[in-house]
Amino acid sequence: MIECTVCQENNSEKYLVCKKCGAYLRDRIPNVDFFKTATLIVESPKKGFENIILAEHKNFNILLMIIFGLVLSFTLMISNQVGDKFSNLLILIFSGMFSGLLIAILVLPATAILSIFIARIVTLKVDFKNMLSVICWSFLPFLLLLTIIVPTEWILFGLDLYDSLEVVMENFKYIFYLIIGLHLITFIWSFVLLIIGFKNLLTINFQKSFLLAVANYTFIYFITNKLINL
Repeated sequence: MIECTVCQENNSEKYLVCKKCGAYLRDRIPNVDFFKTATLIVESPKKGFENIILAEHKNFNILLMIIFGLVLSFTLMISNQVGDKFSNLLILIFSGMFSGLLIAILVLPATAILSIFIARIVTLKVDFKNMLSVICWSFLPFLLLLTIIVPTEWILFGLDLYDSLEVVMENFKYIFYLIIGLHLITFIWSFVLLIIGFKNLLTINFQKSFLLAVANYTFIYFITNKLINL
């Protein structure tokens, strides 16, 4: 709890202004500074999510949604081995980008709404902007996949990655396992960040945050798989 220096009212740590007198309880955070917040998410996730929640304008959500959508789109195209539907890698990339944008626009907002619904079932109140921001920023590690790992996969493996995993594993066995390991580590890192974000936003324990994160990932996987296979 934070005590107001003006009226001495006790307020939740999530409040920016006093619920009684309206005085500021801490320094205002008008906007999210991307690089500063990204550094905090890596070094001190709890503090990073606190700043995101307290920020008046939730900027960069759209950017993070697009990053998430693109990475998940190409990852699912690998797991579903859809390469035989495309004549070359370039067409597959454009298709994956289109699917990724659909995922970004449709899936993450729907996931935020689902999370709010679950939270309200157990009498926890939260607004849409904060919920969406926490979910979006939990996928910050996907930026590494999109800028480094995914282009590396295209250069090394080409269309075979999306069509003939046996060929890729035969010719690039150890490199392939290394890249898959990096994918797995990134997804686990994002999952842990989501748990931390939910704990901060909803002020709930680890078990409830974990279950809500599982519900999010299950919903995202189910919906995105349907979109990829349309």
